[in-house]
Parts: sequence; C-alpha cells; structure tokens
Amino acid sequence: MALNASGVSAVSEAQIAQKIVQDYLQDDAVIIPSIMNLTSYVRPGAKSVAIPRVSGLAMTDVKEDGTQQSDGAFAAAADTLSLDKFKEVRNYIYETGSAQSMVDLHNAFFDAAPGTFAEAMENLVYVAMLAGASTSSPDHLLQMSGTGNTIPTLADIRLASELLDVQKVPASDRFLVVTPTIKTALLSISDISDASKSGVGSPTVSGQFSEIYGFKLLVSNQVTANTCMAYHKSFVSYAWQKTLEPINERQRSWGRDFVSVRGFFGYKVLDSGKRGVAFNATGS
Repeated sequence: MALNASGVSAVSEAQIAQKIVQDYLQDDAVIIPSIMNLTSYVRPGAKSVAIPRVSGLAMTDVKEDGTQQSDGAFAAAADTLSLDKFKEVRNYIYETGSAQSMVDLHNAFFDAAPGTFAEAMENLVYVAMLAGASTSSPDHLLQMSGTGNTIPTLADIRLASELLDVQKVPASDRFLVVTPTIKTALLSISDISDASKSGVGSPTVSGQFSEIYGFKLLVSNQVTANTCMAYHKSFVSYAWQKTLEPINERQRSWGRDFVSVRGFFGYKVLDSGKRGVAFNATGS
C-alpha cells in the first residue's frame, strides 16, 4: 500500500475524509438527510440514475359476463438524475507556512475540508430546490404574506400543505426549511412555539425546531435570505458517483503541496417539481 509524504496511506485518508462527510451529513446537515439518497442505485460506469414513476392506475369492477376488460390508462415515465457534479475543496500549503506554523496544516486541512464540502453541497441542493418548484398551474412558487413579504404566515403554510395534498404527495416526511431569521419569527406564533415547547413531533432530523400542519420545521444556514421551502422527501434526490477522494500532492519545484478533497455526485428535482412549494418575497 503506497504511503504519502506523511507516511499515511491514501486509502486511510480517503476513508477518514468520507467518514467526516458522512458524519456531517448524518449529524449536522439539515437538508440532505431530509431528501432521497439514491447512491445505492449507482452502478460502476453509470452516468446517471433513472428514477421511475407511474400514473393512470385505477380500480375497476371485475367483469363476470364474459366480456373483455377495457385497457387501463397505465403510463410510466422516469426522471434522470445525472451524476455531473465534480467538485473539490482545495488549497496550497507552502513550505514556509508549514515550517512556521504551530499546527500541522495538512491535518488541519483534511479535518476541515470535508465539512466545507458537505455544507457547499447542501447549498447547491437548496438552490436547485428553489429553482425546481413547479410554476405550472397550480403555481408552486408563492409569495410570503408575512411582514414585508419575507416571513411565511400560518395561512401560507396551510396553502403549501393543500398544494401537496392536491398532488397526492404522502402526508408523512414533509418538511419546511427556513432561515434563522424566519425561525425566530415563526416561534413568535403561539401554535408553533407551543408545539416546540411541548415536544410535539420530537426532532427526528438535525435542525428541527417544531412541527405544524404535518410539516417538520427545520432551520438551516444554507437557506437563501427571504426564502423558504416546503417539500416532501421525494421532491429531490441525490447520489454519489464517487465518494470523497483526498489528494496530497507534492509540488517540489513550487515549494508547496497541493491538497484537495474531491467528490463526484449529482442531484435532481423529481416529478416536475410538484412535490415542493417554494416561497420568496415576490412570488416570481
């Protein structure tokens, strides 16, 4: 097994980096744990994952008079999750900086970089969620009606629930993710603060602070200012093509090391964005 300049095997570094990211996604991330992880469906060499969905099924009477049953309206379609995001967190560590540092800069980088990667990944997913909400009738991109159109009201949350109900979205695994500012405003509403204090809907995911109208209320710093998102777990999915790879490359002629944590993944809003409702200050 090959060793790097520090005497640590590349496989060991990869396992450590991946564990840090997985620990972050499981324990600290808010949005990623609330959506579908389809990594187990990725096959070697695959460029995408096909997520099938069906429609048109109906229950009918069984004919007993000898006549032929009419054909149903069964239809099948698929959403394609492309594995097209190749990202990294990188830096150069120069000999002078490393020699004069009180801490091991390489260890410090590989301790911090996976968490930075995971946070940025979560931000990318949230931006895609906002952009992916359906704008066909009935519109799933709505204007908040609270103070300055920057805070959702209970009526807004009820409307989001209704829109998901109309689309026959399952009542379980629904979430509303908001900014810290919106969280503070929502907790001034007695229905929400009382649920939070009484422990109704005890937290099942990181960031949960209350629950109302079937939505688990989450707070995340990755949510864009003056926006929030109501959605079902199946609104968006993600998958890893290649788990995190640490790189520690000596560049002797430059007097430095190139360090990086790279990952290959993808994410996709499913079902034409009908399983989520986006809120902003303008409704457009």
